Amino acid sequence: HGRFAWWVTFRDMDAKKIKEIDPKDHVRAFVWYSHYVMFDPNAQENGIIFIEDCDQVGFLESITLMPMKVGAKLDRLTIGVLPVKMKAMLILECPGWMDLCMKFM
Repeated sequence: HGRFAWWVTFRDMDAKKIKEIDPKDHVRAFVWYSHYVMFDPNAQENGIIFIEDCDQVGFLESITLMPMKVGAKLDRLTIGVLPVKMKAMLILECPGWMDLCMKFM
């Protein structure tokens, strides 16, 4: 379908280095990448597919990966104002705690 695929893999992330990044730089990088996605012709025409490989990540590890303020800002951006057509979201290697939370949504 020519859709843009946005793929995130937990096992490839260096949690220690991520925590060392200044919160402003977290947001700046995400905003930059979001603009890249917004202006991609395939994303504009066909929407995007978001794929997240959770690698059975633990609850505490996942909620402490980024500072809370950064997470809140990213939520406001992605849920509130990011004009991208989300066609599908796939979560792979989903841990049990996350599966349970998603069933309540």
